[in-house]
Amino acid sequence: MRLNVVYFYVKKFLPSKRHRKLREKQEWGICPVDIKEVSECEFPVAFIVHDYASVYEDAENYRDFEDKKGDYRPFAEEIRTFGGRLFKMVRVTYGAAISLIPLSKKEIQRELERDVREQCMLHEEPFSATSIVVSDNSCEQENKVRVKAGKYLYFNNAFWQECNEPRYVINTFGLGHNHGGTGFFVEDYYNHNIPKSNYFNALQREEAIAYGKAVAKARGDTESIPQLGENCNIEVLMPELVKVDPNKQHGNGCEYLNDCEELIRASGSIGEAGILCLIKAFK
Repeated sequence: MRLNVVYFYVKKFLPSKRHRKLREKQEWGICPVDIKEVSECEFPVAFIVHDYASVYEDAENYRDFEDKKGDYRPFAEEIRTFGGRLFKMVRVTYGAAISLIPLSKKEIQRELERDVREQCMLHEEPFSATSIVVSDNSCEQENKVRVKAGKYLYFNNAFWQECNEPRYVINTFGLGHNHGGTGFFVEDYYNHNIPKSNYFNALQREEAIAYGKAVAKARGDTESIPQLGENCNIEVLMPELVKVDPNKQHGNGCEYLNDCEELIRASGSIGEAGILCLIKAFK
């Protein structure tokens, strides 16, 4: 799949041999890139993430998301592997809402052009046959395009983009005692505010649920306990690709938020938890 990506670059030049001060001029070029097309046998499913999502089956653009009706329902997202990397289909989206329709070739090309077309407008000096080109950053811009294009594959009439490995995370909200609650989620990144103890890889679902229920009990989030882990699941088809290791890859989270969590667990009510966290903030 070949795409011709339009990019802008900055050319530095001297108007003539008599000039010593460099001028700048914005130019454009075309960088052809090839998106590798893969077959079913070389692009197996590694994970299937089962989660709830706002699904608009045939939405093709943002207007369709506003005009058509969607469903908040269970949704299964395939994550495939090629060359040791993971890929997810690039869909038409609008905020958190998703469509079953993959992003078009035109939109993928526009995405590849995004970082290399947003150049600042220069006060350009006249460029003529006597001008002397000193340098330009066209190679740098083309390299940006090629690096970005290397994160895509083409399979089954759709573009797939490189993604991170899915993992479980326990996240807490509010002041405990069923104010906010304790949640069980699937994410593909580490949040620097959340400690490594709250993350689990795709093979540790039962450990994640047990830990989440213990956290909910300690915070007084009794309403969260029965439903913890019900709504999402990572189906692992290739266990050898599970590489997430929070203890080695992540940190201890936000110190202030961690302290607030300890205060919430030690409190007897929402009001007490709020006062303790407020005092901590002032300190």
